[in-house]
Amino acid sequence: MFKRKYFFITFFSVLLLITTFSINSSANTKEYIGKKNNTKVYHFSKNRKKLLNISYMKNAKNIKLNKHLKFHHNIYAYSKRHKAFFKLSDLKVYKSHKKIEKKPDIIKDGFNYTSGKIVDWNTYHDIVIKKAFAMLNNLRIQKGLNPLKYNNILDKIANIRAIQEAKRLGKTDDITHYNKNGVAYSDILAKKYLPDSYGLGENLATSDYPVGATEDAEDLTNEFIGEGPENNNGKEHGHYENMVDKDYSSVGIGFSVYTKKSGFKCEVLSQDFQ
Repeated sequence: MFKRKYFFITFFSVLLLITTFSINSSANTKEYIGKKNNTKVYHFSKNRKKLLNISYMKNAKNIKLNKHLKFHHNIYAYSKRHKAFFKLSDLKVYKSHKKIEKKPDIIKDGFNYTSGKIVDWNTYHDIVIKKAFAMLNNLRIQKGLNPLKYNNILDKIANIRAIQEAKRLGKTDDITHYNKNGVAYSDILAKKYLPDSYGLGENLATSDYPVGATEDAEDLTNEFIGEGPENNNGKEHGHYENMVDKDYSSVGIGFSVYTKKSGFKCEVLSQDFQ
């Protein structure tokens, strides 16, 4: 009788010790899994390297789910839809795609279309300028006007203005042609670089982020063209009117991209006419 009692006490002492160890082991690891086979909930212990029934754990209510679990040389994936774990070896997709293949970089005109990033600024910038210039003169030719000549000094002014306004846009979500005194920034630059100038006409267009050099040039320039000629409807048509002004003979075009503190980008296209 004594032996049986002793055995009975010893058995439950060991069971209590195992249970306690399971709880302590599980408390020291952050790896949890959810329901397996839609029946029981298990916990993977790094220390014991095995699955333990979560019912032994006090913090069973705070279960977190892992996407993958390696157990008995098998890898399990958790399905949110089925709320269960499945062997990846049983999945056809896993058999044909054991390794995630990185998409090849598609790079064109200084832009990586896979990552959505500019990889060659000079190439990208030059293509934007050339495309925007071609669109401008195509419009003028369609309207029976002489094409504009590209002016390097106006190009310098336009790029300074694009940088100024892209930075302003990134910090204030706004752009402007004028300083606090009502003087046009382009005219201030014209006095510095073109002393004989009587003032410049200026167009500014903005976009959220780069999508490709040709695409950016088209989108930004079409903002001007889309206004159409003045028809007294109270809407903005000044940018279009600048593009088809018969008194202008030359132009400079600038383009700039600014990265905000949030990491998002914004861009500005400028056209300065004389």
